Amino acid sequence: MSFLSAADVYAEQLFRLGHGYPLWDPDPPKGEVLIGDVGFIADGSFHRVFNATKPGDDPANRTGVPDGYKPFTLTSEFSNVKKVGALAPGALCSRTIRQLQVELSASGHGVGAGLEFQCMDDQGAVLVMKHSANREVILPSRRMVNYMSQSFTSWYEFIRDRLDVDIPRESLRFICGVWKTADWAVASYTQAGKMAQFQFNASLGAASAAFTISAAAKVTAAPEQNWGPRDDATDPSTSSESLSGLMANQSVFIHYYSLRRRFLFPKVMKAAAGYDELPPPGPDEAADRSHSIDFASSGEEVNEIERDTSVFQSWDPVDFVLDYILKYEPNVQVAVANDRDINRLCEQHRCDIPDDIPSFLETVKPLIEVTEDGLGMLSHEDLTTLEQPAPDEQTVPASMPVSFADEHPTTDAPPEVGATAADAEISEKVTPRGEPVAANSDSIARDGPIEQKKADILVADNGAFVELEHHAGGITALAYSPDGRYIASGADDTLVVIWDVRTGQRVHTCSYHSDTICSLAFSPDGSKLLSGSGDGLGVIWDVRTGEELTVLNGHTGIVYTVAFSPDGSVVATGSVDTSVRLWDAVSGEERSLSRGHSAIVLIVAFSPDSRRLVSASADYCTRVWSVRDGTLLSVLKGHQGVIYALAYAPDSRRLVTGSDDGSARIWNGETGEELVDLRVHSGSVWAAAFSPDGKQLLSAASDGSIRICDSYSGDKIHEIDASDQLVNATAFSADGSRICASSADNSIRVWNTKSATQLATLTGHSDKVSHLRFSPDATRIVSSSDDGLLRIWDLSRLGTGGHGGGEVEA
Repeated sequence: MSFLSAADVYAEQLFRLGHGYPLWDPDPPKGEVLIGDVGFIADGSFHRVFNATKPGDDPANRTGVPDGYKPFTLTSEFSNVKKVGALAPGALCSRTIRQLQVELSASGHGVGAGLEFQCMDDQGAVLVMKHSANREVILPSRRMVNYMSQSFTSWYEFIRDRLDVDIPRESLRFICGVWKTADWAVASYTQAGKMAQFQFNASLGAASAAFTISAAAKVTAAPEQNWGPRDDATDPSTSSESLSGLMANQSVFIHYYSLRRRFLFPKVMKAAAGYDELPPPGPDEAADRSHSIDFASSGEEVNEIERDTSVFQSWDPVDFVLDYILKYEPNVQVAVANDRDINRLCEQHRCDIPDDIPSFLETVKPLIEVTEDGLGMLSHEDLTTLEQPAPDEQTVPASMPVSFADEHPTTDAPPEVGATAADAEISEKVTPRGEPVAANSDSIARDGPIEQKKADILVADNGAFVELEHHAGGITALAYSPDGRYIASGADDTLVVIWDVRTGQRVHTCSYHSDTICSLAFSPDGSKLLSGSGDGLGVIWDVRTGEELTVLNGHTGIVYTVAFSPDGSVVATGSVDTSVRLWDAVSGEERSLSRGHSAIVLIVAFSPDSRRLVSASADYCTRVWSVRDGTLLSVLKGHQGVIYALAYAPDSRRLVTGSDDGSARIWNGETGEELVDLRVHSGSVWAAAFSPDGKQLLSAASDGSIRICDSYSGDKIHEIDASDQLVNATAFSADGSRICASSADNSIRVWNTKSATQLATLTGHSDKVSHLRFSPDATRIVSSSDDGLLRIWDLSRLGTGGHGGGEVEA
């Protein structure tokens, strides 16, 4: 790290504020920085090479994509979280900068002149924004880590060989979050800045400097500085939200993943020894081993961590995490980390991001997770102290799961095709000293030890939950049959698994798709199952036999959402290709093709009377279609953000939408008239539903709030505060009596919606809970997690009542 680089000093100083990696030059040289971009940082600016979440022919990938390219699919609408106005206008200063004057003038430029600063040390940095910054981030995902580790070699070879850009392998970054504003100015003192006073000038974009020395300055050197945007031109391949007429496409902070391999090989190949005697390669090492072995005269083994320093190698805090993983865990062949690993460690230890990150890591010694194929990453479980339940809560312990593999043997299932080694579940956790850690160290048994798992089914000693081992990959879709007998799960290993709820047995493993399963829906009688996949197909399965009945072929993009009509005669599919299609549920014949959306279709839902279909899209609009012929009946416009939630009222006339803009809106589905605009949340509304009588509306948002309001007047009836712990999965019971939601500590909380009291806290998952579904009678919850497991929770065994609407609390 060079202390003479303004970009490096700026990044190092402002990274400690906890917003991500600060870009010295947020003005995108190759188009707006997007979630999924793969690229590198040079001179404080991020350079996109291609975008790994978009099709190969997308404008963002106009320079091409690697050989064998398959995009990473965001298979849940909750994966991508946005917050408008996440950072307020004004100045962000490093700890070494003191703001002397804080008044903001009411000029047409937003933040006015008059901001004055003093540098209290040799180095310091400032960011000034005249408009607020919006934040967009992908929640942490093991599937994303697996994808990166599997794809990394092809990415690097594409950049090096086809684009002829000679960058260090370790400088590649995979963008998983961005903070964007409309205009900005940055300043950095790289040395000798102590006691310097400088002032911000309001007119960004002008030829004059953004910062000047104040009259009272005690040094004569102005800080190094940058400001923008210098050019109003924008990349036609991207789109942004408008702020005061300007495009909010300037990325002031980014979140990203980095990867580093360990080279482990003998300097001398012994007589009669072949490549089969070398250590097993990591997931992306085999392709490079033929030209990476350095033979020398000595026989000692070399253990190298891939490092490089060049013009492309900027100061990178994630380097310290990768160094730590490879230093303390010799079994790690490939280390993956992201900048938020450091934030999480500091949050758990209740400290600011330190100046000396390597020493901090050595002090706190976080655990390291190692997969069977040598992929290593930090584990934060050792730092998580599970919340003690309040008197009105009950925590289900993950204690004494007893295998009943002998009593209930699993049915034979075909091999799970499509799974790769990098998809494997975490098999070992170690301390920095190498001692093994119990697999469930975050939930130590109160009543006895945890027994070794002997099969893919575990049941708690009190029957409170059944744990099912699903796939090698992450679970991406989940459905509960209307008759309460079956659960269906889909994953990125391309398989659909049907489970018997009563026994926990795997009934069928359904194989037809060739890409990630994105959505699942049972028919009303529970006899059929509909799946949508990244391969662009819909498949209708026979639940009794596990065989495919009909293949729905017509979409040109990912089938992201599917639904059965309540009368069971029609199915609907919505796609990344922006179309909505209706199909005959028996013959599979396409009944109608409806176009009108301009972005991915996120949700499709039928009215209770099966006469109408409603679709919601990332274009901020909801459209109502006739099921009879697919004609457009009405367009519901008004939201200023992506629509994440959608539900019909029992009368089939009204419907509710919940959006990233923080509002839930009730509409007349026949006319498109907006009836009620509920602004009772400060975060994205992720779930919304009517009560069975249609009189109340239930909504849950990313700010941790759950609201129950009168669906006609909008008056608030109950308010539930989840203490800002709500993460990404929410579900309402069919009778409206209960709501469950996942929390940041991977637990699941259950509330009674009639009394607004919490009934239980369900713990046991070791990673982010991705999906939640209630049984039809509200007595069970099924949850899926990025830990690769399904859990079926029996609420009747927790003292929460045997039926939906029970008033008994734990």
